[in-house]
Amino acid sequence: MSPIHLRSIPLLAWLALGFAIEPARAASIHFAPDGDDARTLAQAQDPATPWKSLAKVGGVALAPGDSVLLRRDGIWRETLRIPRSGNETSRIVVAPYGSGNQMPRITGSDELAGVFGADGWSAKVAGGVVARVFDGRGVLAVARFPQTGWLVAGSVEADTALSAASVASADWRGASIHLRSAMWTLETHKVARQVAGRLVPDTKAVYAYPDSVRFFLSNHPSAFRAGQDAWAFTASDSTLRWTGSASKVEASIRYYNLDLGGSSWVKVTGIQLEHAAFSAFHASGANVVIEGCRILHPDQNGVDMIGAAGQILSNTIVGANRYGVSAYGKNYRIEGNEVRLTAQGRWLGPAAMGNGCCAGRAINVGGDSAVIRRNVVDSTGYIGIGFLGIDTRVEENVVSRSCMTTDDCAGIYTWTGTFDKPGSAGSVIRRNIVRDAVGERTGWARAWEASQGIYLDDASHDIRVDSNVSVGNSIGLFLHNNRNISARGNLLVGNRSGQARLAHDKIVMADMYGNLLEDNVLVGLPGQNAQVGWDLSNPQTVSPGQWDRNTVCAAQALWTTCDTSGKLVRRIRRLDPADPRMGREALRNKGFDSTALGWTAWPGPFAKVQRDSSSQCDAGRCMRMAYLQDTTTRSPLCGSSAEFSVEAGQWWWLRFRAKAKQPGQAVQAVLRRGYGNYASLGLDAKVRLDTFWREFEMAARIKEADTRARVDFHNSATDSVWWLDDASLRRVPDSLVPTDVGMALGFNEGPASIGWAPGPGSWIDAQGGGLAGSVVPIPAFYGAVAFREEAGTGLRGAKPKSDLRIRRVADGWVFDGLAGPARIVDARGRILTTLRPQPDGTARWMNSGSAMVWLAAGRQVVCRAPGGWAADSPAAPSRLLPSLLRSRSGVGDQERSGQDEGRASQQRKRVGLFPFGEDHQPQEHGDQGIGVVDGIELGDGDVPA
Repeated sequence: MSPIHLRSIPLLAWLALGFAIEPARAASIHFAPDGDDARTLAQAQDPATPWKSLAKVGGVALAPGDSVLLRRDGIWRETLRIPRSGNETSRIVVAPYGSGNQMPRITGSDELAGVFGADGWSAKVAGGVVARVFDGRGVLAVARFPQTGWLVAGSVEADTALSAASVASADWRGASIHLRSAMWTLETHKVARQVAGRLVPDTKAVYAYPDSVRFFLSNHPSAFRAGQDAWAFTASDSTLRWTGSASKVEASIRYYNLDLGGSSWVKVTGIQLEHAAFSAFHASGANVVIEGCRILHPDQNGVDMIGAAGQILSNTIVGANRYGVSAYGKNYRIEGNEVRLTAQGRWLGPAAMGNGCCAGRAINVGGDSAVIRRNVVDSTGYIGIGFLGIDTRVEENVVSRSCMTTDDCAGIYTWTGTFDKPGSAGSVIRRNIVRDAVGERTGWARAWEASQGIYLDDASHDIRVDSNVSVGNSIGLFLHNNRNISARGNLLVGNRSGQARLAHDKIVMADMYGNLLEDNVLVGLPGQNAQVGWDLSNPQTVSPGQWDRNTVCAAQALWTTCDTSGKLVRRIRRLDPADPRMGREALRNKGFDSTALGWTAWPGPFAKVQRDSSSQCDAGRCMRMAYLQDTTTRSPLCGSSAEFSVEAGQWWWLRFRAKAKQPGQAVQAVLRRGYGNYASLGLDAKVRLDTFWREFEMAARIKEADTRARVDFHNSATDSVWWLDDASLRRVPDSLVPTDVGMALGFNEGPASIGWAPGPGSWIDAQGGGLAGSVVPIPAFYGAVAFREEAGTGLRGAKPKSDLRIRRVADGWVFDGLAGPARIVDARGRILTTLRPQPDGTARWMNSGSAMVWLAAGRQVVCRAPGGWAADSPAAPSRLLPSLLRSRSGVGDQERSGQDEGRASQQRKRVGLFPFGEDHQPQEHGDQGIGVVDGIELGDGDVPA
């Protein structure tokens, strides 16, 4: 009989031969600390007879669908390695088994019992180099010199060596040296050679050492100091030394807790990984999942994955020193994780944040089409969430307290380098809450505050930033050398150096353009700037972007103002500047008509302060600040008032109006000492000017007394020609300073809508709309801001400036600043024409024979007499003007422009009559209620008939 070839037997023949067809059964292999490695594989599949050592996994030919199960009460001091892959339908799974909710623990540390000597405790270490040490209270600090602060190099040699006299008294070879070679990095090397105070690290620095580079040394016996609980490991004799009361410690020596190598289609769930000497979880294969795990104090990385389509879900990661999550590859999903205390200075070990650049990120993703969603990130040394890859989604994350160890960083950050690279094009950053970035500047000699909320850095382009809340950072939204960034619907509140800023410098020489900031709400608190900042230190050939329909609010101690697209929406006075109880006025320059102004200019050879009576001044006379020559590189220009006395604790209120030759001119108002170091005495705020007059106010408490205080107005770059008027500085008695809350901010960090109560009283939103009821609904991952509505005692002299401009040309008139179609209507109500503006907001109208016409442009109504656009020119039919100006009901003590619809029936839009000038900026008259022309009321958008 010939042999039977089984593969050639049909199915029915199999059945006839009596064979049964069953799918292969997945194996579940059990491990427990009291298990027995002498048992068979078959026995280990029974939870009653588990194996003991995780190393046994290496000898098993795991197949798709198999499970490696760890008993919940177990702890293993070894590395678990999974050498096989699952497949698309059946993953290999690592998970717990047994009763209860305790996680099985895999730890990278060994317990060491010390021998006490004259210098503290010591123990021999077998099996590796010590990366971290833990005593009974938590992380034990590595010995550091100095214990706090930084050493300063007296001289540097490019990126190879540095010298400092303070290190010459000890031999620091073998110690770690930690360098702030850039504002945004802390890099670590080993001291390879030393001659007296000259230290040579084992590898070159990432950046050339700056002059007087700051650094510190660690992990060396010479770093121990009396009274310090610390440790140091000496590799030459494998000895760990520590000080303190603990006779036993845990020392991290194993590189990984769980290493998948290149295995793919593996899922790890419900395991605690702790004290790894490098990474707690490492995987370089594709389609790997880690879910619901707890990762504690790895020396470098919590989750370290290199491979496509990984999933990092619902894990808790605490105390990593390099990256909480590091993921490189396409199609990552990083969702629902809690990543805390990453790269904290007090916990840094001998390797600190690594020897490269820019580490210390809670979540770091490199690869296209990632989804980073609903993660909670708190207390991070550098960047909260950093990403680089097209079509990335960063949404509904809560990021708090980034930039705690280095600076020039952000809660959410991306970078490209040059515009020819795709970078993160097509990505969306939306519905995130980013707050309270810190910024550590003490280790950087030329530090400035740069701990941003959302930061799109060099050459980032084609990204949407929608509906985020950014509060309590240095800058809420920072666009640096970008193109085609669309930022809509963001709430930017209480950010210290500005709510939004666009900057172009020489790091990327190519023009910025195509950026759009639209429908955002920006709120500056006392001493903060609410306006969008434009820092264009690199010349532009085109406009860097557009700024449209944004609401800007200054929520100050004494007042609150909100404007939308440059038009005042709401002003709430909490104190009247004309109140007779107000203190003395140290600065007063109404019209600059005094013969002894006491103003000076600096730098004298290049700057000039002078009275101006030209058409630039709408009140007859103002002050012009300018350079005497048009230089391409300008030093800061400063105009200074006369000196006066202030006392510590006093409140002072500065008010002024200003405009500039070019939009975006920055002017900084500082109440400072008038000699010596010229330090600010408490009031220091930057504003951005436009080409029309705007009113500015700021108030602050004086920090220290001085008899020679002064007010400086200084600026740099952009244009350096601007005008100042109505400058007033008044003392505010403490009894008049409001003590109750005038603004409230609420935001929702959860996945469902919540109700938020701003507090007792009457409240309005940033657009001036009343808040119905005492509870405001806030959708998930959004924020809301409200202002207490208080009438105060009056608004005398507060007249907002319109942005509508009218110019005569040879064949008619040109209108600038139109936001949409406008109608020209004659005195009988006939529409003569409809103007449709160009994209830049301009429209042209030919001369008309009509004696009296009106321009209805949105909510503005402008009257034209035959000689020009006039309020009451001699040639105009004056019989219409009294009825046009007659007010049937005033708006009261609160000035409004653009009433909410609920109040439109009671308070109609005011009619503004603007005096004619060749290039005049009209002024809106804020004290009219319902305008009447021949008995006909003018409502919103109406024109006289």
